[in-house]
Amino acid sequence: VLRLYRRRDLVMARDLSSILLNAQSQELTVRNAAEHQLCQWESQSLPQLMVALADELSEEGRNEHSRQLAGLHLKNLLFARDAHISAEKKRKWYTDVDANSRSHVKIACLKVLRSANPQAAHAGALVVAKIGALELQEKQWPELLGQLLKNMTTKDVGNSNLTKTSTLEALGYLCEDLEEEAVDQTETNQILTAIVDGMREDGAITVRVAAARALLSSLVFTRHNFDNETERTMIMQVLCTATKSPDEQLRIIAFESLARVAALYYEKLPQYIEALFTLTLTAIQQDKDEQVSMMAVEFWSSLCEEELEILEETNSVDQSRTLSHRQCARYVCAAASHIVPVLLQSTLVKQDEYADEDTWNLSAAGAICLGLVAQAAGDAIVPDVLAFVESNILHAEWRRREASIMAFGQLLDGPKPELLTDPVQTAMPVLVRTLKDNHTLVKDTAAWTLGRICGALQDSARVASQSCFALHNLAQAFERAPRSRETNALSPFFSSSVDAASCCDRKA
Repeated sequence: VLRLYRRRDLVMARDLSSILLNAQSQELTVRNAAEHQLCQWESQSLPQLMVALADELSEEGRNEHSRQLAGLHLKNLLFARDAHISAEKKRKWYTDVDANSRSHVKIACLKVLRSANPQAAHAGALVVAKIGALELQEKQWPELLGQLLKNMTTKDVGNSNLTKTSTLEALGYLCEDLEEEAVDQTETNQILTAIVDGMREDGAITVRVAAARALLSSLVFTRHNFDNETERTMIMQVLCTATKSPDEQLRIIAFESLARVAALYYEKLPQYIEALFTLTLTAIQQDKDEQVSMMAVEFWSSLCEEELEILEETNSVDQSRTLSHRQCARYVCAAASHIVPVLLQSTLVKQDEYADEDTWNLSAAGAICLGLVAQAAGDAIVPDVLAFVESNILHAEWRRREASIMAFGQLLDGPKPELLTDPVQTAMPVLVRTLKDNHTLVKDTAAWTLGRICGALQDSARVASQSCFALHNLAQAFERAPRSRETNALSPFFSSSVDAASCCDRKA
């Protein structure tokens, strides 16, 4: 029996490279045969297969493509998106794979992080992260983080930047997979030390980008570090510096990280909010990369959502007569007079007329953010938005017309309804005429805004009365409008309008 096992191991080691390559073949029979062989090895010799895959991945002389495939196949033996399948794979790792084989796989995968081949090193990072996520949660592999930290600080590695990049990738993937309670404070400190070392300004840009991604993924574990002012300030300084990097990708990740900080650590923002205000508004207005501007907008959207959540909690607490644990600093309201003009002039007018309806771009991000600011700041933004609408709703440039209508639609949820009654009445005839605009996006946004106005029927009696009057006039305006069979431009809103009007009639 032992002789048969050894023979199978030799065949596996000899044929694995070609089997992995054949499993990607365009020829169905070749691919099916290779996949069948891999499945057979997995069911009959899982420990040997994992060892062979780890060796294939880590050996520098092997085929570059097969090394990458070996890493991906090994990762898939450890993890699945389906929770039940993933749990079964974890069980097999501990019950079907002996300790010596597990140790061999871990050593080989750590070794490949120092590979001169970027594809192999990247695949190794994926596998190290998957194994680390399994083992750290079980308080296994205690030397892992120390080994990764050593990769970041050692001076004797020939491919130092590539090693640091793959090590940081492993840390980032590891943080994505770990549960928050799976790592203790010592381990979190080790992770942060490695990441912050990688984000030094004098480092290679590939290393800094990998470090920034890892920091973004690790933020959920750093509450204790954010409680420490020195450590918190160090993290914030690293991120703020990265927002000004010449590298676009690094700026994007840095602003995304700041948006996550706003959501996770809102109460820690007071000493940084002025700097963040300047950095984000400058990026929205001046950055040449749209993705960077979008992430800067995302910071304010996150801040709005957090403040709205705190205010909702406060209202619930007031009703129950208990003490609230969180206080809203009202950053959005305080900055609204600066934020709103920037959103109106630097985001809403940046539409892409060829984009799909669901495309996420700067214009869409700005519109959503404006709607959140309206909810968070309320009445304070009404004058700025109405002035923009009045100046642009009849503008010769279609982007200006569409932006003004979008701004008006986003304003409808937040300020007191009484403040919007007269503007709604004034806007209705213009919006109706705009349904015949020569640009599709303008017509589409006008129809959407009319739908939002129909929702106003649920508000106060005066607003409901004025909205019903506006709807009556709107219906009359379409009495002789061009029809498509039995419908016209109001048809999509008929059911909701009738339901809302009926509700108002019952209230009366």
